[in-house]
Amino acid sequence: MAEHYRCEYSPGLSVTDYIHKNCCHSGPEKVAELRDLRLPHIGDPDLYHENAHVTVNGLPGHLATRIKLVKVEKTEPVFPPECDGVKPYNDSEELTGKFANAWAPAVKREIAVDDTRQLQFFYNRYKGKRCFIIGNGPSLNEHDLSLLKNEYTFAVNSFYYKTRETGFAPTFFVVEDSSVIKENHEEIVAYETPFKFFPTIYQSLHPKRPGTYFFPLNRGFYDKFSPNYAIPRFSTDISKVAYCGQSVTYVNLQLAYFMGFTEVYLIGMDFNYIIPASHARKGDVLTSDTDDPNHFHKDYFGKGKTWKDPKLDRVLMNYKMARLVYECAGRQIFNATKGGHLNEFERVDYDGLFGGVDRRFAREPLDLTRPDEAWSKLRYPPTPPAAKPAPAPAAPPAAVSAELEQLQKNYKTLHAHAQKLEARLAAPAAPKLAESGDPLERLAASPAAEAGVLLLRSCASALLLDPVSGLNRLDTDPALAAAVARALAALPEGDALRGHFQRVHAHAEAQRKARPRTTETTVGAAQ
Repeated sequence: MAEHYRCEYSPGLSVTDYIHKNCCHSGPEKVAELRDLRLPHIGDPDLYHENAHVTVNGLPGHLATRIKLVKVEKTEPVFPPECDGVKPYNDSEELTGKFANAWAPAVKREIAVDDTRQLQFFYNRYKGKRCFIIGNGPSLNEHDLSLLKNEYTFAVNSFYYKTRETGFAPTFFVVEDSSVIKENHEEIVAYETPFKFFPTIYQSLHPKRPGTYFFPLNRGFYDKFSPNYAIPRFSTDISKVAYCGQSVTYVNLQLAYFMGFTEVYLIGMDFNYIIPASHARKGDVLTSDTDDPNHFHKDYFGKGKTWKDPKLDRVLMNYKMARLVYECAGRQIFNATKGGHLNEFERVDYDGLFGGVDRRFAREPLDLTRPDEAWSKLRYPPTPPAAKPAPAPAAPPAAVSAELEQLQKNYKTLHAHAQKLEARLAAPAAPKLAESGDPLERLAASPAAEAGVLLLRSCASALLLDPVSGLNRLDTDPALAAAVARALAALPEGDALRGHFQRVHAHAEAQRKARPRTTETTVGAAQ
């Protein structure tokens, strides 16, 4: 495996496992498929490999199905065909854990993920506004940066040289390149701007301070073992992932999109590099032994510093992807650089952007609110603490005595009431009536002095309304029948109510006899 496919043997494999089960690569067919899907959006994939040796990863789509393996002279990976069952590549594309550079301590994934939560604060924070992304080419020296005082600006890497020279500091400062932060660590940590953004791998290198934030960075674009090698991808949610794109300005374009900026202006993007022949090369890494001819300051990548092959053809393909994403969302990227060779974006005059012609963007004070200062106020408004009641003034002795006396009276009243309840509970239970709230039941349960006329009138009304049910209740409810009998006995023989009740009772009896027995409903059945 190591000799033919440049794979590492996995001790976890069993005798029945596919030999490439734990390998992180794809076959030529898969690579071609992924590239063909992106072809309509990013252009000719052969541009990735202009004047370079073509390998399986860079194989044009029309050749991918004709050959299985490609012999190469360079020390680049050669993949076996049809690598089915490969594991997801996301873990190894992120700059975390064992895939991080040896000089930067690894960051635990849970810590990295937790820190990215605050990035959500910036989502569409500056929607409808414009911003400037500042490149570090020599043409930057021709721009009057004082015009950007009230503008949102992005700067990168060793821009602190320009700050020392002019006093201008950007709104947002971003570093992606490992060589840059490794060789300029003290300057980058000490550099003061409102907001600083770094990949999560640098959490152990830069102290966590207000205004400093870390985003997950996917490096698949650089990894020759990735099926996404040299294929542009654009993230619209920087809190989840940002994609490398051969230039830190590509990360800035993703940040600006996530923040909601409608128009982005590029300056200092000369898009032209000179690689002196005296610079030592090891792979893509160059070591400088001269003043830097490619940036605004001679010490930017000056003597003794390392820098990486710019590969502008790959940068251009990522810019094409960014332009596509912005245009699909109704946004625009403009090139306001004075000179240079970047013609992918529409050119505009830098000085003309501040002459009062363009009034679409009001010159309001910059919003420099940080999530660590305002996150809870904006997303989770805190509940104001309840006001503590003012202490009551001390009562005079007379008032205290009166209040105590009243409490004692209340206690005696409640105690007497409780004794009555206990006595009633201890008394023998009287025959219970149905607890339906009906007047007959309430009257029957009343004391004998209250039964009399009211009970007989209520019973007569009930018998008239429903003769059968009324008689059935009198027949089956001994307590009610006894109360009615006592009420009748208390009335004189010739009393009008007594005669009225007897006539109603006789009428009810006649109605019950006339109704079939099967339709009768007893109180017991009803209950």
